[in-house]
Amino acid sequence: MQTNVEREQIERRVFEEFVCHANIQALAIENRLPPEPDIHCLLSDGGAYFELMRIADEDAEATLATGPSSGFICPDLWAAVPRKVGKKIAKAAAG
Repeated sequence: MQTNVEREQIERRVFEEFVCHANIQALAIENRLPPEPDIHCLLSDGGAYFELMRIADEDAEATLATGPSSGFICPDLWAAVPRKVGKKIAKAAAG
């Protein structure tokens, strides 16, 4: 089980990589605590909040971890997105 510090470190690393690839000029990045979104990013034109979540299907991850085999079919990694987003929204609404 991850500690809050480990979770924050992972979220920050993932977000920093996202910012780099998306060519976003972040002036500052800070982790936030619930109920706020995970990350607050200060941009030249103001601030933005980002909620991070793991979207990969656990079954697909297990399949990919074992590596290619005969008959290997790449799973649809996006199939889990609507379900995961729905769960995240429901959790936030519940407070």
